[in-house]
Amino acid sequence: NRGLNLSCVRTCAVVAEERPRLHLLNSFSKLFQTLGLNPRS
Repeated sequence: NRGLNLSCVRTCAVVAEERPRLHLLNSFSKLFQTLGLNPRS
């Protein structure tokens, strides 16, 4: 049970770290769209 809890905490930590990065990527893609560029190309 302790191992399960630890993995849950680890997953939460990963999600918490990923969220700002996703927000940053969204901001960048919006910025590129306003500049008329396509970041995926």
